[in-house]
Amino acid sequence: MITDLARRPEDYRTMGLPQNDASLHLVQPDGYSHAADLRTTGRGFLRNRLVQLYLWGLGFDTRRHTGTSDHLHVELPVR
Repeated sequence: MITDLARRPEDYRTMGLPQNDASLHLVQPDGYSHAADLRTTGRGFLRNRLVQLYLWGLGFDTRRHTGTSDHLHVELPVR
């Protein structure tokens, strides 16, 4: 499940987090968001790692973390 495709600055307050104006979740100057969060809760370690490996193979940067809940942060590297 994709949990977040395009945030607005006020979404950070709603989540109880400090506002992050540099977040790639926000719509960028090119009109697109460069990051998404994929929920990992309820999926096994191996399945989550395989998804992460697949996304790396496609050229995405990924990080699994638990900021507001367990999820895989996926971003398109800015070049």
